[in-house]
Amino acid sequence: MQLGSKNDPVILLKPSTYMNLSGQSVQKICDFYKIQTQDVLVVTDDIALPFGQLRIKNSGSSGGHNGLLSIQMSLNSTNFPRLRVGVGDRVIGPLEDYVLSRFTEEEFRRFEKVKDRCQEAILLWLKVGVDRAMNQVNKKYDPVVGEEI
Repeated sequence: MQLGSKNDPVILLKPSTYMNLSGQSVQKICDFYKIQTQDVLVVTDDIALPFGQLRIKNSGSSGGHNGLLSIQMSLNSTNFPRLRVGVGDRVIGPLEDYVLSRFTEEEFRRFEKVKDRCQEAILLWLKVGVDRAMNQVNKKYDPVVGEEI
């Protein structure tokens, strides 16, 4: 599939598996529709980024994210773009408790803007490809103000 045409089909997949097994769903969709790994955009949370910070990467390691690791293992590749969405890092306690916890009141107020920015980043990736999208999306971000700087 070549991205960029207004007629290109887009498949939105929200795996119903546990996050650690999400690669199974991604692989089945890729196999069935003959989708190349470079045409898959994985949207994932990232504790290494401040809340609301976005980063598009062309490929890379799982960075310890079990969902990404599952996708890499199932596709037998690290060559797929990903949109990393910052959720901030935990202060104390187990990582699982942190990423499964509810947003704080402040995060919840800012979530709508983050969601809109994610949608814009995905549409940009579809229109101009990963390299050009990276240049526009991967800007510095002020997590306190909730805006790019």
